[in-house]
Amino acid sequence: MFGFDLKGEMTKLLASPEVRRVLAWLQGKLDRITDALTAIQRMLAYEHGLPVRDVPPHDPRRLPFVHRAENVADVRVNVAPALGKPATRGEVMNYGTAKALIVFIKRNGPIEETVEYLLPPGTTLSTSWFYDALEIKDAGEGPVSVQVLAQ
Repeated sequence: MFGFDLKGEMTKLLASPEVRRVLAWLQGKLDRITDALTAIQRMLAYEHGLPVRDVPPHDPRRLPFVHRAENVADVRVNVAPALGKPATRGEVMNYGTAKALIVFIKRNGPIEETVEYLLPPGTTLSTSWFYDALEIKDAGEGPVSVQVLAQ
């Protein structure tokens, strides 16, 4: 006698044009908010770098690897065994008086990918890419003195 048909009332309510207009407006608003959040996420990923699944992230509780090579003509520094992972950031400082040729090495299975960088005397290169080893070579001006800090 005093029953209330909730399902029937909801069906009538959702069929009304006013409610459909409000729901369409809400859906549009949610779509714009979702697009804005996706754009913010993309911007932050570009600015701070996307996490790479096959490279462990930097652990701030671990001390950095520091290697000092004084008056050398050619030396290879393997940072991955010392850190237990590839270096993901750090600095290479040429504190000598001769140009240094720095070769960054990334192992990709049996293949080694390399990138060379000419480091003038008295300069520091901040690295934000990952590498397993680097070679320090003189660039034709004599022995070089370089310090490597890797994390």
